[in-house]
Amino acid sequence: MPPKVKIFIWRLLHNGIPVRQCIQSRFHNVQDVCPRCGGERETALHCLVLCPFANQTWQLSNLNAASTVNNNQEPWRWWSKLSELARRQLQGRKELALAAMLAWTIWKGRNAKVFEGKDVPPQQMYA
Repeated sequence: MPPKVKIFIWRLLHNGIPVRQCIQSRFHNVQDVCPRCGGERETALHCLVLCPFANQTWQLSNLNAASTVNNNQEPWRWWSKLSELARRQLQGRKELALAAMLAWTIWKGRNAKVFEGKDVPPQQMYA
């Protein structure tokens, strides 16, 4: 797994991903609505798992990421549950690395929307 993905996961687990909820808590003039779906507050878990765009990407992968999360959960709890599920699999380390890479790809897709105005469809993010 590339170091940048490991750092991304570490930042996720320590609430260091600059989603709109975090930015809005520092700069009150920023709206905290998800830039992709426009329907929910953009928390780290919404951005990476619960947003319809992210959820579709996880479904394409056949990883059970969305089934291990609820809206009020901290990112580290979600990742811990996902890790526990992966450990039960024959190729658990490989599955967890795939989950990390997919979370990174979803984040990059989110950033393409925010900074470049590009909509990256789930099928392209998973490819």
